[in-house]
Amino acid sequence: MKRLSRLALSLVPAAVALTALATTAGPARAGESFAELEAKGAQAMLEAADKLMNHYPTQLWTFKMTVKPGSGEPKTLRFKVWQKGGKQRLVRFLDPGEVKGMSILTSGASVMYVYSPQTDNVRRVASHAKRQTLLGSNLTYSDMSTEDLSTLYDASFGEKTDDALWLELKKKPDADVTWDKLRVKVSRKTTLPEVIEYWDGGKRVRTQERSRYEVMDGVPTYRLVTMRDEGKDPLVTTLEMESQEVGLPLEDSLFQKKNLVRGE
Repeated sequence: MKRLSRLALSLVPAAVALTALATTAGPARAGESFAELEAKGAQAMLEAADKLMNHYPTQLWTFKMTVKPGSGEPKTLRFKVWQKGGKQRLVRFLDPGEVKGMSILTSGASVMYVYSPQTDNVRRVASHAKRQTLLGSNLTYSDMSTEDLSTLYDASFGEKTDDALWLELKKKPDADVTWDKLRVKVSRKTTLPEVIEYWDGGKRVRTQERSRYEVMDGVPTYRLVTMRDEGKDPLVTTLEMESQEVGLPLEDSLFQKKNLVRGE
């Protein structure tokens, strides 16, 4: 059980990281058309995509996450995520048993706490640790706090097709980010990212793909996100959205540190 617990704990940050990356809900586009945003420039397009993904008063999701190593058995976990104002986020694991009750609380880009019921301990994740690759996953701690890409990266236009366009993102000089460069494929239909490529040192390191587009709770949503490493026998993480609610009442007290040790 001790070995399983360590493995489960290593997957907890991966789930939160992918949740932060894969906030895939977006309202039916209103106001400026895709062509109008394109005319305003790449940064305006990126800002619009950020707004569609992150700028909601409150959200609640249930996710199923599966981590598939290049060799070995896959691991599957289920968890809920409560989010308020795009910055406060609480994650609580539902199953399997070795992770049930584990919780993570984030507030903006700099504050993150993890609670393990097995040790009954709450610890804060140090800033220097956020650049480390997570044990057993293809994600980093810094992914957990990633919110609006437009505040971290400068965008320019790349390849354009009839159904999408690519944004080339270069990190801002003062941005504290893991990835030097991102390439984002934005759908002309939804103004939402369909593909995100992560580059470091001139090499593509991993790719995120979003699929199963449908309307949930009145909101157009990509229900399936896949994160894949580059190279042979890649590690693959999939995140399936089982349910979502938007605009529900969430008290600020839900996002307090002391709430980590409580159940729902």
